[in-house]
Amino acid sequence: MNKLIYLTVIILISITTCNYCDDKQKSTNNNNKKSFNVKYFSKRKICTNIKTYYYYNPIQNTKEEFMKNFFKVSYYKSTDKIAIEASYKDMDTPVGLWFYYLDNGKKEKEVLYKDGKKVEESIFEYNIHNLLQSHTKYTYSSSKKLAFKSLYFYNYDENTKKRLLAKTENYNGAILDEYIVYEYNKEGYLSKRSIYLYNDLLKSYDIYNYKNNLLSKQEIYNKEDKIIAYITYQYDKNKNLIQKKQFEKKSRHFEPVKILFYKFNDKNTLMEKQEKIKIGNKYNTYTKKYSYDEMGCYQKPNK
Repeated sequence: MNKLIYLTVIILISITTCNYCDDKQKSTNNNNKKSFNVKYFSKRKICTNIKTYYYYNPIQNTKEEFMKNFFKVSYYKSTDKIAIEASYKDMDTPVGLWFYYLDNGKKEKEVLYKDGKKVEESIFEYNIHNLLQSHTKYTYSSSKKLAFKSLYFYNYDENTKKRLLAKTENYNGAILDEYIVYEYNKEGYLSKRSIYLYNDLLKSYDIYNYKNNLLSKQEIYNKEDKIIAYITYQYDKNKNLIQKKQFEKKSRHFEPVKILFYKFNDKNTLMEKQEKIKIGNKYNTYTKKYSYDEMGCYQKPNK
């Protein structure tokens, strides 16, 4: 009975979200000039360490019918925060990822365009505490529209006085695929993460161990409660992660199959990442060095 209620709720939420999405798109398009300040740019750069773009080379002559390969950024007039980030091949051909934000800065929607057509769309909704409540991803094809939805549930923790993620549910359309349950220690750190199938059967779980309030070891167990892998973490004196080593069970023994090394400068800025992956009986090594621009954003790693 409970599952039936859940499925009914999910169907209703999906329908509401879809209608909301269409109405919001129309509202945004109709009120661009009234609600937003709009600027055009010819270039942008991803600030990957804070996962945001910044734009430069503003376009002064905005005769849109002649513009090619440009970015249109809309800002809320009341706060000057970004409302919409849009990219175009020309004025009639949207390309790449578009981002929509609420006036509090929370991401509301992402839309991916390819060859001028919408191929993916993600909708984000939040609860009264501004915590993520649902993430619905739609994929489009010539024949059908598919929806994949994740719901997020939180509990209030009396020890930490925080709302901690307690459970996520992942749906394929209106059908529950799996759900994840999160448990915490008395300090409020994640101590166990369990994955269950739609029929409540345990799929796997992870146990998290801490030392000096830093994650030191993550153990991965299968449904038979047998450990199948684990990951160890090491830090420098400034609490920067400098090594992450993954072990997997091979026959009767655990062997390191992947090792990550991180190097930081005296300002705790990541400067180098080295990855060693075991293939057969030897390790292949990959090294990335990081450089930073005048905005303090690191650029694409130089191999």
